[in-house]
Amino acid sequence: MTPGTMTRGREPHAPTVYTVLAASARSHSRRYLAGEALLAGMAAALVLAWQPRWWPAACLALTVGLYAGWGLLARGPLGHGRARWSRLPSVVVAGLATAAALAGLGGLAVKAFWGTAPGPYGMCHQPDGTSYACDAEGNRRPVSRPPD
Repeated sequence: MTPGTMTRGREPHAPTVYTVLAASARSHSRRYLAGEALLAGMAAALVLAWQPRWWPAACLALTVGLYAGWGLLARGPLGHGRARWSRLPSVVVAGLATAAALAGLGGLAVKAFWGTAPGPYGMCHQPDGTSYACDAEGNRRPVSRPPD
């Protein structure tokens, strides 16, 4: 905020998450952003190839790679000479990064709060879709019967 904006009586535009991230990405060199995108993309691919059940972590690594790619796109020509359609790739990459971040955080929340481990009084599921009462180790619990 500059003193000129205060004296004119206009409210300055509040920064959004995207403007802050774009300014941060523009502050890095092309080499740094390319390396970050390459390493994050490789990390996401390795996690998916090695442990597909860790897909939320792979989504978050993909978010970092897309952020770096967005920074590379943001370093393109700016100003009035830039065609309106040339901003489309950067908008698409920002949308993909947002979707990957939400998927990764949502997946981590699901795994943290629900998980796949059976509870002490939970239900376990067989591969054919049927369920049975089980303990924390996944062993069948004995069926209790009312006294005769």
